[in-house]
Amino acid sequence: MCLLTVLASVLSSERPTNMVIGTQMIYGPSDHVYNFTKADPLTEQSRQIEALGGTQLKIRLAPGTTCSGYRLDCGSNVTSLTALAKVPAVATALALPSMTYYHVWTYSFANPKPLDQDWTAEMLSAEYNETLGLATHLLTVHDGTKKVFMLGNWEGDWMLMGSSGCRTSSGKFNMSCDPSPPVMHRMVQWAQTRQRAISDARTAVQSSASVLYYVEMNLGPEAVAGKPGVTNDIIGAVGPDLVSYSSYSSTNAYKTTANITATDEVLFTVLDYVEAKLPPPPPYVATAFGGEVRRVFIGEYGVGPKTLDDASVVQFVTRVASAALRWGMPFVLYWELYDNDSTAPIIPRSGAKTVLWHWFGSYYAAAEAFVATHGGAPSASAFGKWAAGYFAVPAPHGSCTFEQGVDFPTSEGYRAVAASQQDCCDACAANPGCAAGVHSGGACYLKYSADTPQKGGGGVACIKKTSRAARAVEGVAASVVEEV
Repeated sequence: MCLLTVLASVLSSERPTNMVIGTQMIYGPSDHVYNFTKADPLTEQSRQIEALGGTQLKIRLAPGTTCSGYRLDCGSNVTSLTALAKVPAVATALALPSMTYYHVWTYSFANPKPLDQDWTAEMLSAEYNETLGLATHLLTVHDGTKKVFMLGNWEGDWMLMGSSGCRTSSGKFNMSCDPSPPVMHRMVQWAQTRQRAISDARTAVQSSASVLYYVEMNLGPEAVAGKPGVTNDIIGAVGPDLVSYSSYSSTNAYKTTANITATDEVLFTVLDYVEAKLPPPPPYVATAFGGEVRRVFIGEYGVGPKTLDDASVVQFVTRVASAALRWGMPFVLYWELYDNDSTAPIIPRSGAKTVLWHWFGSYYAAAEAFVATHGGAPSASAFGKWAAGYFAVPAPHGSCTFEQGVDFPTSEGYRAVAASQQDCCDACAANPGCAAGVHSGGACYLKYSADTPQKGGGGVACIKKTSRAARAVEGVAASVVEEV
């Protein structure tokens, strides 16, 4: 399936634009929660994503951990997923007019640990009813909107291995250990029941909102090599609407690879392999997205908080986004917005505007500007070309105009090592949101705006010549976003 066909199917003039690129706001009860306002973490983070320009939220709905993780006062009467969805902060987040797409880790009150014991008929009935209730609630309350709610799970392969005793004495997963058949059967029963409940809800409730079910896997190359788990044993038996890939096993390589083509091939092989396990989709899936869509997406990728410098972080996330868009994913979700002590956050505890904050903000601003230049409803083909061009991995050398003794002192930015002015140009080329770099003293000072040049100083300004937006879509003003 070609890129433009896939991206065209994701978009529809009848639905808000799917920005594809997103993040998540998952807080656990043991995380070191921080806030900058008096709002609860769920509300504050929703506002942060809204302010960035995002149209997608990923949250958690589960007994105990939702209320404790987001520091919500849920009271003692919240004993089901439907009741949890009615908690004011949760209901507000789910109803935000600016948000269209929701990914939700969903675990029932009836069976909060679904793989730890064999299912009984009573347990399966309770799981079905609670899932049906939540899906029915979402479809009913949000009728009249175009919202798409995707309910699923966290890293299913780790769930399987954890419940199968596949851990070493240090607590790490033993990769030579395979999930046990009884545990895998429990996951099949669990996932089948949830998919059936969601399918039944959308048959019973006619709504302009949509509810879909996804299963998340996290061992990609391992599954291709034949390891038992979600991909090889669960997906085909369940036939979920979508599959999420917590993709560290494939995407971590983009941090250091010297051969992007080879790294792409590894990722694409996993995605193609997973996609081939899916049966044909029900028509409802295409209706939810306004057309046919590839059904595997990146549910997580990220970079360690201290493993890369700013320039390398930007290069990494751009490479992943580029690969994902070229394959045709409907979503690419970075882990995560706030710091939970695992990856570099978009917004750290200091509140500083990180390179990730600028990366996301620049993309959303560019996308909104592109949509505006097309009357608020660009054709699917036009947006697809623009999105692909925006994150395209640059050629070996960037194309810049070089000006002696020019700086941009009022523009925010960051520093990268650069031995020459061409190295500085190349560093700017690797960041879709960079407008110019200033080469001085073996460093490149990358700038997000070149609107306020100032003469003076001993540096050389490396100003990008053309825009990716202009290159990708003929006739679009280069002012949408300055790119290589």
